Amino acid sequence: MNPFAASPARAPGAGARCLVVDDHEAMRRITVNQLRQLGVEQVQTAKNGAEALRLMKSHRFDVVLSDWNMPVMSG
Repeated sequence: MNPFAASPARAPGAGARCLVVDDHEAMRRITVNQLRQLGVEQVQTAKNGAEALRLMKSHRFDVVLSDWNMPVMSG
């Protein structure tokens, strides 16, 4: 192994931990797919603000992408 060889390029957000919060399953899926295409590998989802809050109490996230208007608890 050559210590001077260039390391493989990583996407800027590849190591980021992201939480996607939306009450519409299709939007969660679309957003997760877009993030993965951008190189973000660690993505979790929640279907409302209450579920997101529970996840945030037990996990650390670098980015939270949240819908604003949701049932149970808004974003």
